[in-house]
Amino acid sequence: VGAGPTGRLLEREHAWFAAWRDRGGAVMILLDPRTHNNVGGVLASRGIAVGEDVVVDARLALFGQATSPFAGRFANHPITAKMRDTVLFHMVRSVGVADGATGLVPIVFTGEESWAETDLEAWTRTGQAKFDARDTLGPISVMVAGELALELAPETDESGEDADPPARARIVVVGDSDFASNQRIGDYQNRDLFVNAVNWLVDDTDQIAIRPPISRASRFRMTGESYLRIQLLSLFVIPELIAVAGVIGWWMRRKRPAN
Repeated sequence: VGAGPTGRLLEREHAWFAAWRDRGGAVMILLDPRTHNNVGGVLASRGIAVGEDVVVDARLALFGQATSPFAGRFANHPITAKMRDTVLFHMVRSVGVADGATGLVPIVFTGEESWAETDLEAWTRTGQAKFDARDTLGPISVMVAGELALELAPETDESGEDADPPARARIVVVGDSDFASNQRIGDYQNRDLFVNAVNWLVDDTDQIAIRPPISRASRFRMTGESYLRIQLLSLFVIPELIAVAGVIGWWMRRKRPAN
């Protein structure tokens, strides 16, 4: 598991990737956006397209935080087949499958009104993200899983038969590591997504399941639009109504004739 790498791969790590690609194994990469490393290039050589972007969703996000989108669309894959609720990401990048790549499939998507913001310099400078022609409109793929064909043929015994069953090279890549952190793994179905992905990687598919929720403080899922409504009601509408009702009550008492 490579969880949130921030530096460039070392020579021995490149050799490990080559050995995995040649002889099989399992690898999970959780690659945060806006990190300067060469992991994206290594994954591109395996057919996985990692976007230099940040997924923004002004509507289906946590308490109006557009860079903390919910992802509730899942492909029919062993990792996600049983999932019905949403997964919460925090600062996630797009992860897809390159043209012509085989054995790989995107399995988790953000909402239809989300987009992959590519002008990160302007966003950093102004603090605002706005969809334009250079950006990709949702749903945005943020997780890819697949099984790749091995580069080396399995060894054979004297009879010409395979000496051992051919190994598998399985991979899962997610555009965010925070969803599996101690702080966020208990949110929504984050734990199920992470643990199911690990179970699939090690071919322990019997353990793929939707686990009982852990007792925690009540949470309320709110879109950015709902958050804005509640903010306007609590700061302006309700106080104004109370003030108007008070004035009306005072006026009616003042106009009431004295006994």
